[in-house]
Order: sequence, then C-alpha cells, then structure tokens
Amino acid sequence: MLVEPNGDVDGTTLYGGSNDKRCTAEGYGGNCGLVFRLTPSGSSYRESILYRFRGGRDGSQPLAPVMDDGGILYGTTSDGGQFPCRGGCGTVFALQPSGRGYAHTVLYHFNPGSGFFPRAGVILNNGALYGTTYYQGRNQSYAGGSVFKLMP
Repeated sequence: MLVEPNGDVDGTTLYGGSNDKRCTAEGYGGNCGLVFRLTPSGSSYRESILYRFRGGRDGSQPLAPVMDDGGILYGTTSDGGQFPCRGGCGTVFALQPSGRGYAHTVLYHFNPGSGFFPRAGVILNNGALYGTTYYQGRNQSYAGGSVFKLMP
C-alpha cells in the first residue's frame, strides 16, 4: 500500500472489480483485480475504485502496491496484456488523473523474450521505471527472473 502525504491510502487487490468473462475464462472467477483509494473520513475511511482491470490488453491480477509520482500512479499486473502466456504475460501501467477519475495507460506488455509475470511493483529513478519479473526473458521460460528498466 501507498500512504499519500494527505493520508489517502492507495492499493491493489488481486481479485475483485468487474465481473468480466475473460477473467472467468482465465480461471479468476470473473474478477481481474483493481486499484483503490481509501480517503480519511472522520474516524474511518471512504473507499473509491480508481481502476477495474478487464483482463485483456489492460492487464489483470495486480499483486503489488502502486507508486505515486506527482499524482500519476504506476504499477504492474502479473497477468493480462499480450499473449502467448496463458492469461497474458503482465503489464506495467500508469493511472493519470483525468476529469473525475483516472485514465489507464499500458506502458509495457511483457513477453517471454523480455521476462514475464511481474510480481512486484516498480520504482521511479531519474525518469525511468525499474522492476523485476518472476520468470526470465530470452525465451528461457520458467527459469530465474529478469530486472527491467523502462525509459519514457
């Protein structure tokens, strides 16, 4: 979870969100995960959903907390995105404030050549996003892992 300076708490859920047939077909019971915000409200919190993953090219199954850079939230999904991986190989995404909500952008689709199934979030350093994947790239599926760097 990410605790904002104003007390908001941002996080992800592996399941939940929309009941999409694609996520049902992938074995997720129709729930591809979501990004949420908890806002202090008196002695409790008010929940808002910032984004519901649909399980297609937008990704599914976020496992890690999001990272904030001046209002833009960055994160990873462990599945979804592009195929050939069963259910997709995962994505790096950005959520940018847009009107009364957030606009979702996929920054990168993982694949067996680059490493796949990210299981952790990303960090931002000097304009680049860094992270890791659970499985190695270069088509050496299911061995080791990869460290990645994404530049704008």
